[in-house]
Amino acid sequence: MVISEMLIKQDETTGQIKETNNILRDFMGMSIKQWEQQQTFNEIFATELKEIKGDVSTIKKDVSALVQLESRIKAMEEREAKLESRVANIERLLKAS
Repeated sequence: MVISEMLIKQDETTGQIKETNNILRDFMGMSIKQWEQQQTFNEIFATELKEIKGDVSTIKKDVSALVQLESRIKAMEEREAKLESRVANIERLLKAS
């Protein structure tokens, strides 16, 4: 009877061990899958960041070009104002003579 009980306990323990192994195998499978998904996400995210960085670089260049263009336009406006002033002075001198 003692041997019978020991065999029954051994069978129960074996069943529990198999069940635990299955649970651990499933858990490890899910963990690996989640890790792979995280890796994929990280790679996509890194690629997007590189693209954004490139876009920002392009925008900085465009803004710099606009600033230079604005400076040139202001310089042209100043020259135009001086020229108009000179033309007005010449017209005044011509009317006075």
